Amino acid sequence: MYQITNSIVFVIVLIYLSSIIIVGLVKNTDIRTSFQIINHAIADIFKDKNAVIYPAFVGIDEKGYAHSDVIEQEFTSLGEIFQTFFFYNFYKDANRLLYQFKVDTPLKDMEESDFIRLCNVYCEKIIHNFLHKKNPSISHVDHIVSVGIVEGILSVFVAVNETGTKENAEMTETIRKHILDKDFDLFDTIEEEWSDKDDDIRL
Repeated sequence: MYQITNSIVFVIVLIYLSSIIIVGLVKNTDIRTSFQIINHAIADIFKDKNAVIYPAFVGIDEKGYAHSDVIEQEFTSLGEIFQTFFFYNFYKDANRLLYQFKVDTPLKDMEESDFIRLCNVYCEKIIHNFLHKKNPSISHVDHIVSVGIVEGILSVFVAVNETGTKENAEMTETIRKHILDKDFDLFDTIEEEWSDKDDDIRL
């Protein structure tokens, strides 16, 4: 058993060292750079994709309570594109948060697809500013936000990890489909996806 264990360790070390040499030859880099490339690749394999790395809990305290006054204050710039808005609901799961606002007449006369993109830009800026205050080392994150509007409700999906950003990218495609296909019911899609989430909202 001891010999088998030693043999396995030897093979793993051999593969590791061979990988460093191969990367150096293929990328024409020195040993130190090849070493860093391989170590980063290994770290990425074992990294927990569901760990919270974007603490975008706007208005949510450590006990999970949602505070409407804080949320509306952080999202105050929405007043530049809606006549009125107020916090309506909040859901969360392991990868994303869903903030919902009741909104009134848009202040911008635009095509629906263009206005959705504008809302996305506003919400993305809000979340990035919030994240930067929490952790200045966090730079721009693609798909940190996905936004949809159905029947006067603005839904803002906020990713808290890499899996969440991928889910947001899929949601953005779903919203695009909603705009192109008027028979597609985005409201039902959101309700179906989030109805079994932790919706113990405490204001």
